[in-house]
Amino acid sequence: MGVDLTNAAGEEFYFSNFSWRCLMAFAESKGWSHSIEDADRFSTSEANVFTDFLEEHLIGMSAEHLSAEFTRILVEPSDSRMFSNEPIKVSDAGLDHLRKFIEFARRGAFDILY
Repeated sequence: MGVDLTNAAGEEFYFSNFSWRCLMAFAESKGWSHSIEDADRFSTSEANVFTDFLEEHLIGMSAEHLSAEFTRILVEPSDSRMFSNEPIKVSDAGLDHLRKFIEFARRGAFDILY
């Protein structure tokens, strides 16, 4: 199960639930917030603001650096064997997926289907 994004042109983009959560947590940690009025949709202007924001914070970032950021934001250190302290790994392919998402979102409004 994942997060499907669709735009008016019928284009689709996909994130796993975990990857979408990582992206939203990263953006929120950098000061971005999405309108709570329509949490399942990005208008064209919201998509443009979001992609500007992502480009500002992701340009020049390596997969290794983004992995460290996601880990810092989402992994709660624990001594318990029940909870993993493993870092969140982002590959070069994962970083390329984020760049492709920015291209998708630049094309206008999109709906979020969970």
